[in-house]
Amino acid sequence: MASVKWDGGKYKGAAEAKAHFRHNETEQRNQTGEHSNKDIDRSRTALNFSVIGRSYAERCKMYDTAIAEAAKHSKRKLRADAVTCLGLCTYAPAELPEEQCAEWFTKVHGIMIDLFCTENVIDTDVHFDEVHEYYDPEQDELVHSRVHSHTNIIPRTSDGRLCCKEIYTRSNCVKLNGLIEEMTQSEYGIQFQTGAKKKGTKTVEQLKADTLKAALDEEKRAREHRHELVTKNAELNKRNMALSDELEKQNERLEKAKESVEEIEKSIKRKQRIFENDKESHEKLMHLRTEEIHRYVEEIKRLQAEYSKALEEIRSILSTIKSEAERNAIEKRINDSIRKRAELTDELNNYVDSITKHQINSDRGLSY
Repeated sequence: MASVKWDGGKYKGAAEAKAHFRHNETEQRNQTGEHSNKDIDRSRTALNFSVIGRSYAERCKMYDTAIAEAAKHSKRKLRADAVTCLGLCTYAPAELPEEQCAEWFTKVHGIMIDLFCTENVIDTDVHFDEVHEYYDPEQDELVHSRVHSHTNIIPRTSDGRLCCKEIYTRSNCVKLNGLIEEMTQSEYGIQFQTGAKKKGTKTVEQLKADTLKAALDEEKRAREHRHELVTKNAELNKRNMALSDELEKQNERLEKAKESVEEIEKSIKRKQRIFENDKESHEKLMHLRTEEIHRYVEEIKRLQAEYSKALEEIRSILSTIKSEAERNAIEKRINDSIRKRAELTDELNNYVDSITKHQINSDRGLSY
């Protein structure tokens, strides 16, 4: 639930207290260039203000005066580790519009003056420039911070002594939160203490440290993941190089195979041309020989026809010849003609067989 945070705001010694004065004081923050707190939004720093408006020098002077007065009322010397200043951090209610924050924080400052006395409240600085998201490890979620204030209080008792234990008490914490709750409900109609269970007790500084640690852990995991990716990438590059070399060898073998195929194709085309030429020559030769055979056959047929005609004429003549001697002579001539005809027929058949065998052998020689 919402409440004023006291934890983490105990400053020991002047150096520590004044360092926080410098950090919180509005004018000092406006003059600072790059701030160590990376969550400060410089574009919103102009919205910051101090309720009283004391400068850094005025705060230091008021602090020194208060500590000196407290020393007069103390029976013993102030210890080196004594808490000389308290830092109270107050967050605006989540439902409070930002334009009403200045008025609300001014009234909270007034409540603190009534509770701790004007002489002990140095100032209240309201910061609008630290509104951001941060990781809360206790809640395990991102939390959106709100406008908040820092009030510096000198822990002096009613009799003037410096005693943090008597000021920082449970009763004062409950009383302060109760007064702020009453004022918030009556004047703004909302709650300061919402009644929600408080999930964490860490200060803003501790939560920021946890956020930073979580970010560093995430960065470490990212580096490890990056290293793993780099290692895998190196292995992939190595495999890619090996595959590239193998691919290059395969390409070389492919090129050689292509060259062999080209040579074979050239050889086939060359033999095909020879075959075509031989086939053409052979066809021409066969055509010529066929014509020659045809002429011989026609000539023989003509001769045979003439022989047959002559034979008929001779036989017709023989029928008119009465002398046996003449008939015998004519028959001899006829038989000689028949024998000559048989010889010519045999010669023609032998020639045709020779030409046919030669053609068959030529056809076998071309069939490759």
